[in-house]
Amino acid sequence: MTRIRDHKATRSLAAAMLLALGVVMLLGTQPAPTRATTAAGDQYADSGDAASTLQESFAASDESAAADAAGKSAQPVLPQAPAQVAAPAAAVPAITDTTPPAVSGLTPANGSFTGPMPVISYDFSDPSGALWPDGVHLYIDNRCSRTLPGTTDISSSNLTYTPAAPLSEGPHRLKAFLCDNLFNCGTTQWNITVDASAPRITAVSPTGSLSSGDATIEAAYNDGSGAGVHAAGVRVSLDGSDITGACSVTTTGLSCAANGLSQGTHQVSITVPDLVGLSADSSWSFSVDTSSVGVTGQTPAPGSWQNSARPVISASFQPAASGTVDPGALSVRVDGADMTHLANAGTGGFSLTPVDPLGEGAHSIEVQIADDAGHSGVGAWSFSIDSEMPRITGRTPAGAAGSAMPLIQAAFQDALSGVDPASVRLTIDGEDVTAAATYDAFGISYTPHHGLAGGSHSVQLDVTDYAGNRRVETWSFTVAASAAPAQPGSGAPAVTPVETRIATTYSYVTTLFSPGRWSLSGVTSQPNTYFFPWYEPAAGTGQSADIIIRNKGAGEAFVSLFISGDESWSGKVPEGGEVAVPPLSGNGPIKVICPTGQHLEASLRLAGDGWQATIAGVSSDTLSPVWMLPWYEGGEPGVSSRIAIGNAGAKTAEVDVYIGDSLLPESLKGHFSISPDTAAMAEFPGVSGGLVKVVSTNGEPLVVGQVSRFQGSLSLTPAATPRQLDSDYAFGLASFADAGRQWLAVANPNPESVEFAVKVGGEAVPAADGETFRLQPEQSLLLPLEAGGETVEVSCRDCGFGRGLVTGWRAQAGSRYSEAVVIPATRSLWD
Repeated sequence: MTRIRDHKATRSLAAAMLLALGVVMLLGTQPAPTRATTAAGDQYADSGDAASTLQESFAASDESAAADAAGKSAQPVLPQAPAQVAAPAAAVPAITDTTPPAVSGLTPANGSFTGPMPVISYDFSDPSGALWPDGVHLYIDNRCSRTLPGTTDISSSNLTYTPAAPLSEGPHRLKAFLCDNLFNCGTTQWNITVDASAPRITAVSPTGSLSSGDATIEAAYNDGSGAGVHAAGVRVSLDGSDITGACSVTTTGLSCAANGLSQGTHQVSITVPDLVGLSADSSWSFSVDTSSVGVTGQTPAPGSWQNSARPVISASFQPAASGTVDPGALSVRVDGADMTHLANAGTGGFSLTPVDPLGEGAHSIEVQIADDAGHSGVGAWSFSIDSEMPRITGRTPAGAAGSAMPLIQAAFQDALSGVDPASVRLTIDGEDVTAAATYDAFGISYTPHHGLAGGSHSVQLDVTDYAGNRRVETWSFTVAASAAPAQPGSGAPAVTPVETRIATTYSYVTTLFSPGRWSLSGVTSQPNTYFFPWYEPAAGTGQSADIIIRNKGAGEAFVSLFISGDESWSGKVPEGGEVAVPPLSGNGPIKVICPTGQHLEASLRLAGDGWQATIAGVSSDTLSPVWMLPWYEGGEPGVSSRIAIGNAGAKTAEVDVYIGDSLLPESLKGHFSISPDTAAMAEFPGVSGGLVKVVSTNGEPLVVGQVSRFQGSLSLTPAATPRQLDSDYAFGLASFADAGRQWLAVANPNPESVEFAVKVGGEAVPAADGETFRLQPEQSLLLPLEAGGETVEVSCRDCGFGRGLVTGWRAQAGSRYSEAVVIPATRSLWD
């Protein structure tokens, strides 16, 4: 649960719009600016000086039926650009803040031990004073705190997570990830260790009967691999009175002198806390009888578990005030059976080892002794035997794993003493992953945070019960090469690509809808490297897929094309010319590079039965750790949508996907670990809504798009980065020869509500309560539109400097379906 603000007003507004307009809406709470696609289509404008145009082509499925009596052409009418282009806006000063938010006050402190339910928090600040409202996150072992049991409270300067369930014992990695409103993002990592086990008290004395009123009370204890015993917190009481002041206390044991004790029974209680507040308690009694022989120092220790069926049984004797212990008077019974003949006895004590193994479970010992003066002594205690190792069952995966990130799990049980959770250790291919696993006394489960390589993988599970019986089991499974993350291929050209790694912080300038250029500071432009989030072979689908590469530089260009890191094509492109690369084998993200340095333009042209689309490549200077789409459609009958997330960086990208107000739970695979040059395909059946936000939490640059299929058509929609927000949009609707439907999607990624107007063909589209629509922060709207070739205008009334809208378009006609994120004409991809 995450508490940021109350959404009751948001839901009320949504309901009013739904009733008044028949608008399909889904509310979100993720503010995140977006990278838009040119106009309402799949192809970007070739120049930033032109208004946005829709390049998606819808052809009639039945041309003869589509032509009307007047003989009009059955071909679709492409949407037109707005007739008027606004005058250039006044120059807007560039934003110079490129500093990510600062993090301080890490709690618990880095390197510290903590209990199993720590309150985790950090403070933050930003020089601009404007944080992205949903850009504040806490990750615990790569899992967002919002998906974990408990509450995440966020104020203007602090995040605090209060767990509702204990964290597993062992080390944990914590990470603060923050972005400001300019999408300068930063991370701060620290480590804590959870100590979920109280100290163990391993031995106490005296026990049994003493023949003297002078006794020494002793105990031994330890905290294993935990935070350590808090010696100053140890407490000792004798017969209800605190005697800690008379004791010598260390982190491993205590010793207290108790002299002049009266005849009779005496009760001892000790409390041993550790440094994280977990405590162990033990209480026992002994008796003083100066007229009897004392029986003390019993082994096995009273109440203990033993893993040997033939333990050594012993005790010490204390003579009475007068007299000498008579070993011949000894009697020892084990579970009622006389075993005196096995005892090695003397005046100071005895010991024996059973000839026949004792059975599993509890056993009782009774000892009688006397001295030559007629004094007698009695001792009685019990212990338990567990000589069987724990059982490990349900080991998975076994054989072939269906995924490169399989669920690795096993159950274990121990019928007697029980498995000690502190003993559990899980290793994968020799790496200890226990800290990232979920486990208790009955089982363990672990899902790798990174895709495993193809081939065989080994698992080792090590568990020990409280009696000390240890079981270690190993098994193996295989990951198919097709399921594993692709690795960079060896077929790359010998030349070094001329490209520059992107910084992980971004600054941008917001302009109104007008002719001009997209101004970007702090990022290196390198227009000779392009990316596409996904590519699928077209063979057998009735579709074609060509990659178009144009040489805009001087001289002949050498170009290489990689799919999932493997070189799939290379060739030369003449100066001023273009090459159409035919369909290739393999699928995954595409990277197009020009080692010789010419300025390129790269696009992907898809075509099918009655439709075609051209998708511009994403240049290296457009890469971002944050991408957005205004809407995800997983609930429309017949529509199959996936979000393609390609890693364009050099390290594994830790990626979270948001739809609406929360990080998708792991059951919907909202978190992905993506290796370099590979892609994840995120699919969420039955989920519809926005805002869709894809965030690389460790700052690796991504390339993101949405792949949608509807009957025979395919739509690949590039997502949008925060640098491409604007407050005003204008684009044309498609005209269909057959019946069609179109929608406008608008989302508010800003921290405050926004008011905007929508016009179609110059006529205002009224909202439920007036001429303009108002969206609360993180709210989305899906508005049905009339199809007919008119121009659609979206104008934000109060966005102001540094704020904008996320706008998208979708259409369906017959068996054809398309969608796009809208980018104003001022945002030329190839500037």
